[in-house]
Amino acid sequence: MTQVIVFTIDGEKYGIDVDHVQSVERVEQMTRVPGTAQEVLGVMNMRGAITTLIDLRIVMGKPAAKLTKNTRLLLLATEDDPLGVMVDEAREVIQIEEDEVSDSLSSSSNSAISQGVVKRGDELIFMIDATMIYN
Repeated sequence: MTQVIVFTIDGEKYGIDVDHVQSVERVEQMTRVPGTAQEVLGVMNMRGAITTLIDLRIVMGKPAAKLTKNTRLLLLATEDDPLGVMVDEAREVIQIEEDEVSDSLSSSSNSAISQGVVKRGDELIFMIDATMIYN
């Protein structure tokens, strides 16, 4: 059984294994870095560590994120430099069985970083491969 953080982007639900997430944080003061890739929002000082912030919407080919009171950063547990991924909203932590994850993908915008889909009732949760975000 795996614990998964469920979050939303552009109205769709996504999940990422909690083992890849160090913490979930509010977006605070960030500093833009000139000349970086479009998906790089900038950097932020998180507990004394300079953390690169990525807009997961742009990685998925969606419009850039707008900050709201629900916007959150998923701080990923990386071996290298700290990395924060901005999402529209962090919703809940659920448990899934390995056999619940289907390899079939119905959304081409997330297939490059997707590990499959979990169906819960009438809802689909697209599972994200955190290692693909690191790269």
